[in-house]
Amino acid sequence: FKTLLSLVPAIYMSDYKDLKTTGDFALSGTAKGIYSDADSTLPDVTLNLVVNNGLISYPALPEKISNIGINVNVFANGKNLDKTIINLDKFHMELAGSPFDMTFSLKTPMSDPDFTATLHGKIDLAALSKAIPLGNIKLTGIFDMAISMAGKLSMITKEQYESFKADGTLDVKNILVAMSGYPEVRINNALFSFTPAYAEMKKADIIVARTSDFSVNGRFENYIPYVFRNETLKGNLTMQSRQVDATAIMAAMTPDTTAVTNTKTDTISLSVIPVPKNIDFDFNAFIKKFSYDSIKAENVKGKISAKKGVLTIRDAGLDMLGGTILMSADYDTRDTLKPVMKADLSMKNIGVKDAFTTFAMVQKLAPAAKGIDGKINAQLVYQSLLGKDMMPVIKTIDGSGKLQSDQITLVESPTFDKIKGVLKLGDKSSNTFKDINISFKIKEGRVYVTPFDVKFGNIKMNISGDQGLDQTLNYLIKTEIPRASLGNAVNSLIDNLSSQAARFGIAYKPADIIKVNVKVTGTFDKPEVAPAFGNSSPGGGTGTAAGTAKETVKQVVSGAADKGKDQLRSEAASEGDKLIKDAEVRGQQLRDEAAIAAKKLRQQADSSGAKMVNGANNFLTKAAAQKGADALRKEADKHGNQLIKEADDKAKKLVEEATAKKEEMIKKI
Repeated sequence: FKTLLSLVPAIYMSDYKDLKTTGDFALSGTAKGIYSDADSTLPDVTLNLVVNNGLISYPALPEKISNIGINVNVFANGKNLDKTIINLDKFHMELAGSPFDMTFSLKTPMSDPDFTATLHGKIDLAALSKAIPLGNIKLTGIFDMAISMAGKLSMITKEQYESFKADGTLDVKNILVAMSGYPEVRINNALFSFTPAYAEMKKADIIVARTSDFSVNGRFENYIPYVFRNETLKGNLTMQSRQVDATAIMAAMTPDTTAVTNTKTDTISLSVIPVPKNIDFDFNAFIKKFSYDSIKAENVKGKISAKKGVLTIRDAGLDMLGGTILMSADYDTRDTLKPVMKADLSMKNIGVKDAFTTFAMVQKLAPAAKGIDGKINAQLVYQSLLGKDMMPVIKTIDGSGKLQSDQITLVESPTFDKIKGVLKLGDKSSNTFKDINISFKIKEGRVYVTPFDVKFGNIKMNISGDQGLDQTLNYLIKTEIPRASLGNAVNSLIDNLSSQAARFGIAYKPADIIKVNVKVTGTFDKPEVAPAFGNSSPGGGTGTAAGTAKETVKQVVSGAADKGKDQLRSEAASEGDKLIKDAEVRGQQLRDEAAIAAKKLRQQADSSGAKMVNGANNFLTKAAAQKGADALRKEADKHGNQLIKEADDKAKKLVEEATAKKEEMIKKI
C-alpha cells in the first residue's frame, strides 16, 4: 500500500520516510496500441485497483486514517476518448471515528458526460491535520455531507431538470484555514443544498483576516457544467458586513510582510487581480464600516457584478470625509496585461483637506488641495489603464469633471501668496473664495480648466488654463480689483494718474476698478507669477515691472469707455439670445408637426394593410396581401422620415440665422 501511495502525487507531504501503512491492494492493467504525440494517437488503457483494510499513519501524529477501502476500474479508449469509462464503486475511510464514503462513475465524457456520484459522511479537518503533516497550513472544522447526483450533462443544459437527480446537503461548521501568503479565513456556519438547477447557500457566516465579517446568502446556477466543462458559473448573492478591513486582508496577501507598505504613498502594495472569465455573479452588498489604509467609510452599499472578466459596480454609495460619495465603476481585466478602470464619481459635502490626505489620486490631480480648508461637491468621470500596483497610469487618464463650493479658504498657498505680491494687494485682503464652479477635462496627463469666475473679498477673478500631473502650472488669471483693495504704493500711483495719462495724450478720470491679468507658470512648489497684458492666454508671454505701470495707466483711463461698450454688447447679446430662443421654439414646433404627420402616415398604412390582409381568403392571397401591407408601411415610413428630416433642416437653419444675426449685432459695437 505504501508503494501505491508513493506513485500518487501528494500535496504538502514533504517527506514519506515517516509514513506507516498497512493493508492489502491489488493493481492490474494493460496498455495496447500506439502512442504518437505527432497525431495524438493513444493506446487503449485499462486499470483496476482494489484496496482492503488500508491504514495511513505517521507515528509522530496522534490520528490515523483507517479502514481504507477502494475499488476502481478505468477503461480509456485511445481511438475514441468518448468511449472512456470510469467506475469508482467504492471509496471508504474512517478518520477520528467518523466514516466517509464516495462513489463515482462516468461514461461518454467528451460528447455528453453521463455520471453518477455520491458523497456521505463527515470530514474533521482538525483530525485530518493530526493524521497527515500539512506543513504551515492550519485546518479545523467539520464538513458534513450527504449528496447524490445522477444523469447526463445535456439534461442540465437543456433544463430537463426532472430527468436529472441531484439532492443533498453540505453542512460546514467552524472551518478555519490559515496559511502564509493568504488571509486567515473562518467559516462559522454555511449550509449548501443541491438541486439539478442550482446549489443554494444559506446563512454563510465568514470572517477574513480576523477583522472582516461577511454574511452571505444566495444561489449558484450551472454548477454541474462548470465542474465538467468549465462553463460559466452563475451566482446571485446577497452580502452584508458589519466591518471590512481591507488593509488587514491585503497585508495578509503580501508574501514579504516586512515590505508591506509603499514608502512613497504609505499604502499597502497591490497587484492586478484578474476577474475570472467563466463566472457570472451578481452581488447586492452592504458594509456598515469599511477601511483601507487612510480611507474610512460607512454605509457602503451597491450592486456588484462579475462577468466575462469584468467587475462592475453600479449605484454604489458610501459616507466618508463628512459627506457622501456615489459611484459606478468597471474594472476590466480581459486583457490582464492592460487592465482598465472606468469610474463615475459624485461627491457631496467632502472636506478638501481630508480628501487630499485620504486619496493618492487627489494628491496627483490637485496638490494645491493640501492647503485648502472647506467643503466641496465634485463630479469626476474618467478611465485609465492600471499599473501593476493597481494605481492609474497617469498618462492614460482621460476624463472630465466639475468642482463646486460655496466657500473655501486658502490656508497655505505659495501660488496665491505670489499673486497677492504681484498685484500689490493690501495685507488685509481676504483668503476666502466664494461661489466656486469649475469644469475641467483630463487628457494625457494634464488637467484643462474651463474659464470660471470667482470672488475673494470684493476682488473678481476669471481663471483658465491647465496643469500637469507632473505638477507644472499654466494659468491666466484676469482680475478686477477695486482701488480700495490695493496697497498704499499702488494707490499713490493711481492718485497721480491724470498727469501720467497726459503723457499718452489721454485725459480721463482714473477708474475705481483696476483690471490686471496675471500669468502663473512654474510648479506647485515653485510657482512663477507675472503680469500679462494684451490678448493674453495660457501659454502666452509675461510683462515687466515697467510695463505693469504703463499698462495699468492705459487700463485705468480707458475703463469708462470699455464700460460703455460692455453695456452695449450686453444688450446686443441679450437681444440676440432672444432671437435664438424664438428660433429654437419655432424649430421645435416644426419638428413636432412633422412627427405627428409621420405618425398619421404610418397609422393610415397600418390600417390599410390590415384591411388588405384580413380581406384575403386563402394562403396565396394572404401572402400577397401581407407583402402589399409591408410595402405600404415601408413607403409610409419613408415619407414620414423625409418629413421629419426636412423639418429638422428648417429648424437648424432658423437657429443658424438667429445666431449669425446675434454675432452681427455685437460686431457692429
